[in-house]
Amino acid sequence: AVFTTNFDTVVEKAYAAVAGKDIAPFHLEGSAAALDALNGDEFPIYVKLHGDFRYRALKNLAGDLATQNAELGKCAVTAWNRFGLVVAGYSGRDESVMALMHEALEGANPFPHGLYWTGLKGRTPLPAVTELIAAAKAKGVKAEVVEIETFDSLMSRLWRNLPSPPPGLAKAVGRVTDLAVSLP
Repeated sequence: AVFTTNFDTVVEKAYAAVAGKDIAPFHLEGSAAALDALNGDEFPIYVKLHGDFRYRALKNLAGDLATQNAELGKCAVTAWNRFGLVVAGYSGRDESVMALMHEALEGANPFPHGLYWTGLKGRTPLPAVTELIAAAKAKGVKAEVVEIETFDSLMSRLWRNLPSPPPGLAKAVGRVTDLAVSLP
């Protein structure tokens, strides 16, 4: 299950390139279906908390971001009380998303597989992030800030640690090769 505040198509394109099929995001228009899909184990689940640029409803202005869509928020909190959460590429500046994470901490089973917030090496996380991690630890959740070089390096390290990826998936991921680059 992936929850994002982005409203571009990067995840959809990446999923299609690797999996060879499309993934339909849940977004502000039709948001009630997201929780139904989660409860029905209809994975993968991809939720755009701030909407999708291909539709009319978007959350990208300060007033829009003050609250989250109730149905998408309920789906996120339910998922976070069922699974763990790895946060990557997100600063923690959106107070309404952080409020959802705090709401998950009040659930019966918050982040049962941990809460891991990745951030670039050498950069101090925002106070909202350190407060969330401290609150999670106080609730008995395994929670840590994890320093990474880049998102790509994180994904590469995760990939290399898979015990035996399916051959078709390995072939799709392996389509990209390293290139020597000379920048003066």
